[in-house]
Amino acid sequence: MSGHHHHHHHELQVPQWVLIATAVLLMVTFAFAVFSRTTGIGRTEMPEARVVESRSLVFEHSQADVIEVIDHATGDVLVTAGPGEQGFLRGLLRSLRRGRKLESKPMDEPYELIRWSDGRLSLHDPSIDGSIELDVFGRDNVALFKRLMETTLSQARG
Repeated sequence: MSGHHHHHHHELQVPQWVLIATAVLLMVTFAFAVFSRTTGIGRTEMPEARVVESRSLVFEHSQADVIEVIDHATGDVLVTAGPGEQGFLRGLLRSLRRGRKLESKPMDEPYELIRWSDGRLSLHDPSIDGSIELDVFGRDNVALFKRLMETTLSQARG
């Protein structure tokens, strides 16, 4: 009886060669990615777009879990998000702050919201020279940043 039971388990096991092949495939893929990134060979890039406009933004996160998006040039608060509001913005800020923490950069440096000539929006962190393409997160998530780029002060207050 126990021999039967053992046989049943054997059917669920993944053969060792499959695990080895998978590990090799992952290592080769990773090696190619590193090679491509460092040499530029085999990399496809978007045609060069230029910056159409940019806006310097500071994100302040209070103890009360309120996020304020502030125009760095004027000091005006453009958006206030209370606890539980603007989940996408919160997630994005967590990831940006993690990047700065890893590089030991100051948390209060402004970010650049950039609109490109091809219509894309990206959020650039000059302190670690990293950018996040916002459009890949979908129209609903990018809407806030489109508004931030378009709001003049009168609209922001209204």
